Amino acid sequence: MFTHKFFTLGLLLISLHGKAQNNQYLLFLTNKGSVAVSEKNAASALSPLAINKHKQRGIVFSETDLPVNTAYLQAMQHQGLIIHFASRWLNMVHVSTALTATQLLQIFPFIQSVQPLQGESTNTRTDADVPLTTAGFGSTATQNNMLNLLCLHQNGYTGRGVLVAFFDIGFLGVDTIKAYDSARVQNRFISNRNFVSPEKNAFSNHYHGSLVFSTVGALWPNTFIGAAPGADYAFAVTEINNANDVHQEELNWLAAAEWADSLGVDIINSSLSYRTFEPGQGDYTDAQMDGKTAIITNAARWAAAKGIIVVNSAGNEGSFKATTINAPCDADSILCVGGVDANKQYFSMSSIGPTATGKIKPDVVAMGSNTAVISDAGYITFASGTSFSSPLIAGLAACLKQANPQRSSWEIIRAITVSGNHLNNPDNFYGYGVPDACRADSLLKTYTGIAPTPDELKKRVLVYPTIVTDYLSIELTDPSLDVGAFTVFDISGKKLKSTTLINEALQIVSLDGLLPGFYLVQIELNSLPVNFRIVKK
Repeated sequence: MFTHKFFTLGLLLISLHGKAQNNQYLLFLTNKGSVAVSEKNAASALSPLAINKHKQRGIVFSETDLPVNTAYLQAMQHQGLIIHFASRWLNMVHVSTALTATQLLQIFPFIQSVQPLQGESTNTRTDADVPLTTAGFGSTATQNNMLNLLCLHQNGYTGRGVLVAFFDIGFLGVDTIKAYDSARVQNRFISNRNFVSPEKNAFSNHYHGSLVFSTVGALWPNTFIGAAPGADYAFAVTEINNANDVHQEELNWLAAAEWADSLGVDIINSSLSYRTFEPGQGDYTDAQMDGKTAIITNAARWAAAKGIIVVNSAGNEGSFKATTINAPCDADSILCVGGVDANKQYFSMSSIGPTATGKIKPDVVAMGSNTAVISDAGYITFASGTSFSSPLIAGLAACLKQANPQRSSWEIIRAITVSGNHLNNPDNFYGYGVPDACRADSLLKTYTGIAPTPDELKKRVLVYPTIVTDYLSIELTDPSLDVGAFTVFDISGKKLKSTTLINEALQIVSLDGLLPGFYLVQIELNSLPVNFRIVKK
């Protein structure tokens, strides 16, 4: 069974020490130059489809949609820096250089901070017809019927027009296997990219992604039907085939997420998870599984902020009794998927939560024990692990997206969660349980059925730091949120400061003028007051 790796990303990164002869750094830049934020300028980084989807999702174009300043990149190259990847979301550049961090700061005035990154290993590790009856599913009947997918399939909702990206270690055979002929003939393989070996395509390196994809994309009538066989697909290799994880894989995931956003992807399925790394790389602690520290967690949150539904496997450490879930499942804006058996009972390999902040994880579960898959050689077999429960939920999300194109990504996530069979008794083994496609679809067609409470709204916005000096960051993880007034009260309830926020993913509010002490911050979200507590130093 494939062994999952663990990642972490964040605006707060752990310290890693690079090799003296070939230092690798993450360079966070001060700005993107004088380029104005506009749809026209965003078009240099986003495809027309991506721009249209931003508009449909109500996402306001921001600096995160602009590419990293070309002049800055050219200046770095002129000084001999090797640029591996430039992140428009984080305004960050991953480089290799013989220069030290101090020298970089001295030479380039546009660098705000330098984060050392250990040199990663370069070794490789080997390791549409629509079914109208349950019988038509064939080998996938148990896993698809568990989610009540027939309810959507028999009405023609098979993910048509929805673009789903798969991030994995490789997709051997997917470009030739007969079960995917219809997708290829209909040109529904939109794009593929190998972020590990750029000279290769994604249909190489390993079979794990092939097994994962089959649970969604296969269309083999009466024999093997995937969860969303009518969708469009993109494939990204982000995982290095090593014995142990390295942080480079997190950066690959971030690069792939930005690539997916540029394509106009609706859903990302990632059957990968991260916590421990190659010796010397630096592991994440339990406390860092807090939804805002790991590299991959922040990458997933940014993808969610761009309106992409991120679905990720919980991991296979259930028997190890880890005290917190692994990254990126600690992000509160994605769907973390655990595993159950054919009887909807907890599957002992499935990783359990909560997050370091106490949030229940996984969010939902699907069949992860003896899940039917198609091998890289094209034959039907069975595999176990949350790698195979996660894509089933991604497929469900694609079908719901087609059936309810007017609904936001967050509303689809919410409907999937609320439709679970453990809604009234969620825990860190099942989350909210096994979703029901019919119920989720019904909720999405009823506005009042999924109206969020203030507590639920609070989970969709990040307010940090809680111990603040001068400036408070407010980050929306749900682009469908409508923000209004921002008000600060003292402990007696006296209003001290008030302003109006704008609908942007990240904004900074000055607390200048407030004396040290405890304060209540109230943010208006969807016309409801949501409260946060902070301490002013």
